[in-house]
Amino acid sequence: MDTWRAGDKVFSNEFNIDETQTEIYGQADFSTQGEKTSGYVDGRIGFRFIDQQADMSFPDPETGGLAEASNSNTVILPSAMLRWGIIKNLMARVSYTQTFSLADVSRS
Repeated sequence: MDTWRAGDKVFSNEFNIDETQTEIYGQADFSTQGEKTSGYVDGRIGFRFIDQQADMSFPDPETGGLAEASNSNTVILPSAMLRWGIIKNLMARVSYTQTFSLADVSRS
């Protein structure tokens, strides 16, 4: 069992996280290409919905016991991609995406 010290108090490694995460994805494609080999526009728009809940317990150096905390995040992350078929073998592309990440609380 790993232990760590805060002043004169020694704690067992008791950092616990209970996390639940719900995600929903949506996406739609569009195009004006038809039979064209150039001069068309196509792309994709979408979203990612995230609902994340975390309950944590960890050593509290001041009381010598365990402290508890909760955290939640609810976000909608959009994405879009647009392509332009300039000529038969040349295409321009632009895209936009938002991302979401949680802090890494692991300890090596």
